[in-house]
Amino acid sequence: SPNNQMVVYLEMMATVWHKDLFKLPGNHEDRTNIVGVDVGYWLAAMLDLDYFPDCCFCIIKWRGNNFRIFAHHGTGAAQTKGGQVMAARKMLPFMKTFDIYWTGHLHTSNAEVISQTDFDGDSLTYERNGLVIISPSYMHYWGTYQAKKLYPPGVRGLAVVELQEDGRMDTNLHARGKRL
Repeated sequence: SPNNQMVVYLEMMATVWHKDLFKLPGNHEDRTNIVGVDVGYWLAAMLDLDYFPDCCFCIIKWRGNNFRIFAHHGTGAAQTKGGQVMAARKMLPFMKTFDIYWTGHLHTSNAEVISQTDFDGDSLTYERNGLVIISPSYMHYWGTYQAKKLYPPGVRGLAVVELQEDGRMDTNLHARGKRL
């Protein structure tokens, strides 16, 4: 039941919520918001997290660096790797300049480095790279809506970006699953 799902979610998040910066809803939360109650908002409130109803722009200020992040749940139903990359990149023409553009939704994983140009306000131009990240999911496949509709299984795992003191951003994709 939805009530049970919220309790299970809060129990799962209890040990890691302090590592979260904010909460964004996804397409599944829209299904529960039929009477004007935003479950994502209330879950964020219970975890004392900032909540953004569509996307989030934030800056992580760390060791003299300003890491600019644009995060969105993601959209689309692309099945091919190229289509998924294009779906993740669809906001790039509007997002100038970021360090990390982080999305999900497609239940796949990808980390791409892109070239950007930035200006410091004093007419100096800087070349800088940005990351476009598609996060995998932790959803199981068998016995789910996805399996019933014969959608291909999503990738299970974790995308990690490690911020470095010199301004570099290192990314890793972790694969999850039992090794038989």
